[in-house]
Amino acid sequence: MNRARLKNGSLLSSAVLTRAETTSLCVILEDEEMADCAEQIMNEKFEDIKIISKPDPLKVKAGSKPYTRIFAFPISAVPPRRWNELLIQEWTCRIMQSPRQIWVKSKELIIDCHSEELALIVEYLGVDIHIVNRKYRKEIENELARSCQENAQAVEDKRIDAAMIKKILDEIVLPNE
Repeated sequence: MNRARLKNGSLLSSAVLTRAETTSLCVILEDEEMADCAEQIMNEKFEDIKIISKPDPLKVKAGSKPYTRIFAFPISAVPPRRWNELLIQEWTCRIMQSPRQIWVKSKELIIDCHSEELALIVEYLGVDIHIVNRKYRKEIENELARSCQENAQAVEDKRIDAAMIKKILDEIVLPNE
């Protein structure tokens, strides 16, 4: 008689289960694994990146052109690299007459622009940051869901393989029987 211990601690004896019960048990275990994956997705924490204050006027530097300045806005956290990439993509897609450079350095969002353009650029960036936070969160969810599906497929493949092996072994007739 084969026995296995389930996650809930109860013993499972395969000799006692019918095929229908085994199938329904597999479905229940797969549902629990999918629920675990969904819970993992919910537990994955990403705090939205936000501009938390205005730049320090004493730290404003000369920009890349004679008429521009570099403004460093403190942000709420050091963003992941992919978040930075999404921000730059979003920013470069925005149509402007004279595009301005932006980049993230540690916990600062850097803007190289004419001081008179700053208010409008910050307004645009506020919208872009909101969009990027949403896109980044969606990418995390998609990646975790894909990972959960791959795990569920691996469990299903193992179950099918184990069932096939069991069937083959059950059909073997030993020579001395």
